[in-house]
Amino acid sequence: MTKHINQKNRLSPMLSFKNVRKTFAEMVVLKNIDFNLQGSEMVGLVGPSGSGKSTILNIAGCIDNVTAGEVTFNEQATEKMSKIEKNNLRRSDIGFIFQHFQLVESMSVRQNIELPLRLLNYSRKERKKLSQEIIDALGISAIADKLTTQISGGQKQRTAIARALVKKPKLIIADEPTASLDKENADAVFKLFKSFLETMQISLLMASHDQQALTQMHRVITLEKGEIISTT
Repeated sequence: MTKHINQKNRLSPMLSFKNVRKTFAEMVVLKNIDFNLQGSEMVGLVGPSGSGKSTILNIAGCIDNVTAGEVTFNEQATEKMSKIEKNNLRRSDIGFIFQHFQLVESMSVRQNIELPLRLLNYSRKERKKLSQEIIDALGISAIADKLTTQISGGQKQRTAIARALVKKPKLIIADEPTASLDKENADAVFKLFKSFLETMQISLLMASHDQQALTQMHRVITLEKGEIISTT
């Protein structure tokens, strides 16, 4: 399943896990996790519930800390970063797509999409320009001023993708991004999402049980009981 990646992006990994271990109380959640994510590469995580997928995503997104081992983002050790530095990294370089979208229901589609830009202190003019570009590209102009409670599941997913992409991050972290959609909508949304990742040269780390989405990955890492058992 391994697919070609531009060789210029192989010089140094964008994200690297080295012998990562994570425990909660006395429970070992991750052990001996080693993998690299190259620039513009898409890697899928698969495994049964409790295998460690979400924990890896949380560590990659600087939400959780490791118990042992090292994680680097563009060759910077995230465990050595202060809380403020991690917050800044998440705001500027990492986009999140959640399983149940986590859109702000009191805001319109456009306002949800602009939210990451507000956190980065973009001007109103810049926010309008960048959000409109991604709204047009994802074909959601007709719903841009509707509340997210007034739109369909597929439209919510497009909104969530737009929100993650609008700041042009280096990494997208996606947790079961198509789980709330039927197969037809899931296939359509993921193909569109994948085309943007390739065009914008963004890396993706995705946990999913969606076999169609997983076939689009450059590599798929299989986890079981907190360990990597195969990479294909």
